[in-house]
Amino acid sequence: MSGSDELTFDLPQEEPVSSAIVVQSLAVQPLVLVDEGFIAHLESVEKQSAQLAVKDDATLQSAATILNEITKAVTQVNKQRLALKAPFKAKMDEIDTVAAQVTDRISKIRSVLDPRMLAYRAEQDRIAQEAEEKRLAEIARLQRIEREQAEAKRKADEAAAELIRKAAEANKAPPPEEMSFESPPEEQTPVQKQIEQVKAAVVAPPASKPVGVRWIVTCKFEVFDELQLPPEYQIVSANEVKIRGLTMGWKEGQKMPYLPGVRFYEDRKVAGTGR
Repeated sequence: MSGSDELTFDLPQEEPVSSAIVVQSLAVQPLVLVDEGFIAHLESVEKQSAQLAVKDDATLQSAATILNEITKAVTQVNKQRLALKAPFKAKMDEIDTVAAQVTDRISKIRSVLDPRMLAYRAEQDRIAQEAEEKRLAEIARLQRIEREQAEAKRKADEAAAELIRKAAEANKAPPPEEMSFESPPEEQTPVQKQIEQVKAAVVAPPASKPVGVRWIVTCKFEVFDELQLPPEYQIVSANEVKIRGLTMGWKEGQKMPYLPGVRFYEDRKVAGTGR
């Protein structure tokens, strides 16, 4: 199959086709959370609580009675809420279970293809890296030869100049006013041409990009020693579980726990008993 071919799941007509995966729907019906009598009573309690001023023991008990009554109402509402949700939750679980049967099969396909594709990409990267290392090594070798040849030429030029000087002294002839062995710019030496060719060579082709997928390469990290991190890369947090342990068993009237850096205080609330 070529890279441009489209992958389909068509099956031969002569073979039986698997049935579609279907989840039966719920019957459509009204869902009653609370009835009209409950709402009417709630409105009455709302009016009573809005007008109630707690100023003595009697009104305090009235407020407590209302609080206890609405606590029981919340319990009833939550019980009915969970009952109404149960069929939907069961159906959602059923949908998730059926979907998982399909996605698990798809995941198995990926578990086969992903490592093979990644292994191929890694091998291509290894080949490219190896070729690049060879190219750089060849450049270094040629540059070393170039330096050796330049050094040999310099020594030869110096030896030639010394011979000319000695010959002039032997013949008692005045030395030339100025001797220069600088030659006009020459064409590149064979070694220099080789260096340019190796530098220009592209031995690492770009990674293959098959149609329909893309290589995702990200930079990740793993912290191996938090204490070596600079302060701005550290997060200091309190061990609240251990601190909370100091408050376990504390009762009103007892002395507050003490811990440097922590302020303990009383948190007062009112709760109905629901009885």
